[in-house]
Amino acid sequence: MTIIVAAKDDNGIIMGADRQLTSGGLKTNTKDSKIFTKDGFIIGVTGSPRCKQLLEYSWVIPPYNSTLEDENTYLHRTVINSIRNLFKDSGYAEINNNNEEFFDTIIMGYNKRIFTIEYNYQLREIDEPYICVGSGQEVAYGSIYSMWNNYTEKEYPIDYIVEEALRAAAYFDIYCNDRFDIVVLKEGL
Repeated sequence: MTIIVAAKDDNGIIMGADRQLTSGGLKTNTKDSKIFTKDGFIIGVTGSPRCKQLLEYSWVIPPYNSTLEDENTYLHRTVINSIRNLFKDSGYAEINNNNEEFFDTIIMGYNKRIFTIEYNYQLREIDEPYICVGSGQEVAYGSIYSMWNNYTEKEYPIDYIVEEALRAAAYFDIYCNDRFDIVVLKEGL
């Protein structure tokens, strides 16, 4: 299982994830991070490592052309369709009750915006400046919420808030651990 926490501020997006893999009652640690940056995107994946591998190594991110479409159309139509086609062409998507699905949750950050991509390719932008998904997400949300309301650069820097949310989840939830990767996507990169 996985815990992923992402947060944004004026400088960009920071995302952190644990390294635990869980199958039934067995847990192991992966050498691979569950998060990565690619061509202006930051991506984190819960669920199967194959989903992350396809996105990181096989996904060709379509270029954004602001003269042809606005950013929302680009993300909701062009980007999502490219991911859907990747999963379909690679045999990763499945058909269940006549619905095409995959069985992971993806956090995607782009241009200081944070989204989730759900099992049915729904792209959902969050209103809060942070999101937590996966095992222990409730605990991580409690931690980040309590610290975010006191957020100042001097008191609680954003990387500290994200790491503490991960630590809280790892402490209370048996399906995530305290081996973390933290990745930053700075604005303009």
